Amino acid sequence: MPTCNLLLSGAIHFSGCLATQTLRMMTLFGLQCISASTFFRHQRRYTIPVIIQAWQNEQAKNFSDLKAMDGGLVVAGDCR
Repeated sequence: MPTCNLLLSGAIHFSGCLATQTLRMMTLFGLQCISASTFFRHQRRYTIPVIIQAWQNEQAKNFSDLKAMDGGLVVAGDCR
């Protein structure tokens, strides 16, 4: 797989743009780009698993930091 194809898929996904509109715009400008099905395949196989892994790593780090606090953690709320 060409690296630029995966980078383009990641850039579209991580920017929050709609893939079909972005790819259609690139086609209208005469740029060569990936198809929508390729984008969704990259999303399913690569970008979403990376996001999930990064979230799990960050969550584990936060939990370990909270467990290591000297005074403990006090959680309070106003019943909402």
